[in-house]
Amino acid sequence: MPGGVRRGVLGYGESCRAFVFNFLNVALYGNYTNPSDYNSYQIVLYEGTNIIDVYVKHRNCCATTNDHTNENPPKYYKEGIIGLQNRTSSQILFAPGREMVTDGPGWCANEEAWRFTPITPLDEQGELTWYINDTNSMPYSHDKVILVNNPTETVTKYISVYKFTNASGSTYLLMDTTTVLCPHCGDPTEVAVHEDDFIVYPNPTRNVVYVKMRNPMDKPSSIKVMDFNGKLLFAVPAYEITKVDLSGLPAGIYFLDIYDRQKKMVKVVKQ
Repeated sequence: MPGGVRRGVLGYGESCRAFVFNFLNVALYGNYTNPSDYNSYQIVLYEGTNIIDVYVKHRNCCATTNDHTNENPPKYYKEGIIGLQNRTSSQILFAPGREMVTDGPGWCANEEAWRFTPITPLDEQGELTWYINDTNSMPYSHDKVILVNNPTETVTKYISVYKFTNASGSTYLLMDTTTVLCPHCGDPTEVAVHEDDFIVYPNPTRNVVYVKMRNPMDKPSSIKVMDFNGKLLFAVPAYEITKVDLSGLPAGIYFLDIYDRQKKMVKVVKQ
């Protein structure tokens, strides 16, 4: 049997209240006999942030309604959108693939969701604060844009909190978190490894590492690449500046054997 349309309010206070419109097993276009034609979806509007979520359980396209078959040539509209439009329809924003179809079959949908988020410049009267890992910690910055240089932890959360007051005097807090992952942070590696006889750079690296000899006359005959267990993987001829290509190896820790006679091993991290 066909269902119905419900509406309600979730939460309390302007900053965390949401309006919900729910359509459950609604038979559109007069199709009451086939349950596959019933439509179920829900729209949630969040007050304060103006975010709109659309959840679609099932939406079936009517094959005949809204078609203009009396026109020459006939036009098949299959009217139905997931999107936003203003009162005069002069501005419309569609979800990808969910616009009105003017030629051919219309679209059906099952088990999908869309979120519409307003893009609004920060009010200069508002206050933006960055925190690291915990909003109860000391503020990290009040700049709109921050640069993350040389993180020291494997997982670091940069939390931005924007506080503003609207025209009616209500105060809102908007929060977002950016997580920076650095799997090899904490390892004893530097941008370059400096020795008396050579420099190894960059370290860590994604694919290629270079070995530059300080005294080209005293360069070794080859540079060996070893795995973490000391197994020889390959060797390359040594030059004044030697390119060591690690692109064929998985991410991990490797060692460069520069001088056999001095047993100088340099740890290299491949990301």
